[in-house]
Formats: sequence, C-alpha cells, structure tokens
Amino acid sequence: MAAVPHYWTQFALDLASKEPLLLDALLWSKDLPFTILIFDSRLHASGAQARTQGLSQEQERIAVEALTTALQPHLQRCEALSYDVEYSGSIPTLIFALEHCSEKLEKLELDFIRDDCEPFFRFQGCEPCIPAPVSPSWTFPALERLSIDAKTFMFVAGHFMWRDLITSAEPEDGLTLEISRHAFLEEPDNVLVVESLSCFLHYLAELPSVTTLILRDLSSHPHVTENTLVPTKKLVDAYYFEGINLSRDFLSVFFKAFALPDEATFVACAFPSNTSLGLSESLTLKSLPMNSRFERCFQGWRGETLTFDRCPSFDNDTLDLLAEIGGYEDCCPASRVSSLTIRNCRNFSYQALKELVLQRKRMAPAFEFVEEIRTLILGGKVPRITKEELEWFEGNVTNLYMSGRKSLPTE
Repeated sequence: MAAVPHYWTQFALDLASKEPLLLDALLWSKDLPFTILIFDSRLHASGAQARTQGLSQEQERIAVEALTTALQPHLQRCEALSYDVEYSGSIPTLIFALEHCSEKLEKLELDFIRDDCEPFFRFQGCEPCIPAPVSPSWTFPALERLSIDAKTFMFVAGHFMWRDLITSAEPEDGLTLEISRHAFLEEPDNVLVVESLSCFLHYLAELPSVTTLILRDLSSHPHVTENTLVPTKKLVDAYYFEGINLSRDFLSVFFKAFALPDEATFVACAFPSNTSLGLSESLTLKSLPMNSRFERCFQGWRGETLTFDRCPSFDNDTLDLLAEIGGYEDCCPASRVSSLTIRNCRNFSYQALKELVLQRKRMAPAFEFVEEIRTLILGGKVPRITKEELEWFEGNVTNLYMSGRKSLPTE
C-alpha cells in the first residue's frame, strides 16, 4: 500500500495512539495534495467513553512539534490543515501556516482548549514571526474555512489588513471564518487596551465580507464601558452568522455594536435582558439555557422564519408571548413570522400552539405588520400529537411538516 500514493491523501494523527505515528506516510503520497488532522481523541470522548486526561503541557508540545516539523516540507501540497489539541502553545501560529502553505489551501483550523501562552505579545514558542511587508503570494483564493482564536484574530488585524489575506475567488465559494476562545477583561475608561473587547469589535467592523461568520466561546467582564462600542452600529458583513456559547455580557455589548445579517443562529448562548435582534430575516435558537427568556429578543423583530431546537425554555409562555398583538409593530413580538419550526422541545402544548395560529389568522387582516403562520414544522422529540390535533393543524396551516411525514398541503 505504501507504493500507491492515492491511499495516502488523508491523514488523522491521534496523539492518544499507543502505536508510533507513521510520519513516513507523508512521503508515500508523493506529489498528490493531502489533508491532515492532528488531534487527541481523549479530549473529546463522550457517551460510554469518559473523557480522560490528555498529555501534559510539555509532552503535548513536544509531540505536536515533532509532527509539525515532519509536516513542514510537505505543506505546499496541503489542502486542509487542522489542529485540535489541548494547549495553544502546542500548535503553530497562523503566520507559520500562511508562510508555508500554498494558494491551494482550502481549510485551516488552529483549535485548542486551554490558552497557555502569555498575553498578547507572546514569548518564544508562541510569538509569530512577522514578515514585512506582506507578500502578494499570501492570498488564498481557495480558502473556504479558517478557524482561529480571538487573540490570533486581533494580533493579525493589528499587523495586516485581513482583506489581503482572506480574499475569495467567488462569493458562492466564500469563506467561513470562526473566531473563538477568549475572555475579555475589564477595560479602564478612555484607554485603548490591547486584547480588549473594544479592539476586537473595531477589528470585526473592519473585516471584509465573508460567507459565514462564527463566534464561539467568547465572554467578557460584566463592567464594560461605552468606549467598547464601535462608533456607529454596523451590519455584520456576512451572509450567515452563528454564535456558539457566547456569554450574556459579551452579547449585550455585541448587539449594541452590530446588527445581524439575514440568517442568524445562536447555540447555547445566554441572552441579555436588553437584547434587540434587529434586521435578521431568519433566526434559529438552539440549546439555549433553561432560564432563557425571549421577551426582549422578539420585541420589534421583523424576521419571517423562526426556529426553536432543544430549548427547554420554549413553553406555553413563549407561545403566548408570540400571540400578543397590539396596535403598534414595535410592541408586537415577532409579528412577521410566517414560518415556525419546533424541534426537540417538549415543554409546550398543542392547545397553546393552536391559540397562536388562530390569533395570527384573526389579526393578519387587521394589521399589515402581522403575518399568519403559514408553515409549521414539528420534528424530533416533541409532545405526542393526537389525530384530532393533527387534522386541525392540517386545516389551519398552509404547509405542515412533521417527522417521518411528507409535506401536508391543505386546500
């Protein structure tokens, strides 16, 4: 098999393996492009396998450095380079990857669990080597996914223009940019602090358009000041936004600085009481904490498509809230929603859902800003529905979709 290059174009090197890793296999791929993942399976075990302790900080650094050294001569052929380890000091810097990879690079993921590097100006082993000036060969037209931590994002933004590094050939083949893992500290008044939330938001406002922007595992100190905001509220320059495990304090400031694009998803986020979701047309709320409340989220929101997935706080109170229609649009929660999806939510009743559908049907002719629920999607683990309830929804909703059933259009 070693003599057949086509067998050796995808590598997954597990640091938990008790057998020596076949570094010579990189040579067996000859001149073919390849993808590589360096990870530790012990860090993500679930189910029957309990998560176990990975390598020590020094052991992991030595092991990953050996793999990176063996990999370096071949990076010009690499189409996807992914690190998924415990310590940030183990992985090469973004600058290292950009220096050694070619324009063929499609995916670059530098992910870790613990940030063990010094603050922003990092010491030996963590500080990137900054070339000057930026070479034109540093453009990556094939790049489809870039995953880095917020500290690296800010470091690079402080030295380069992001638009010089992440240009894409065609919008439909655009970039998914994931920025993750940082806790922003308290900021003194009228002082611009390196690695501050102020810097992060300013750099985010200068980011060129991407197809998908993902912010993950970001939090901030509760005492943030007005200088944290960008000068004027800016639309997130992306077709799609996803927030994953964002803290309440971070979102409170983020929503003051940015408006959401047409499609937005929030997973395991804690919404602040002053939330205003603004312009997005499609909103998905997934795996939100049990104590999540939606009152301010939907106040004045004019989106058309709303999805709840694995949200234990979605209950009859939520449905009652969506059924409240007053004389003014800004006081009516999510009044323009015409497509409602409920997946894996158990704490609501079909009677309350009926009341919502009926209220919207009654009020839509009277108020131009109220839409009927025309599409209803129920999937996953939801309350058991009776035959009579099913027939009622078939007769009152234009399009009904349920798990294991085909579309049920009504006349």
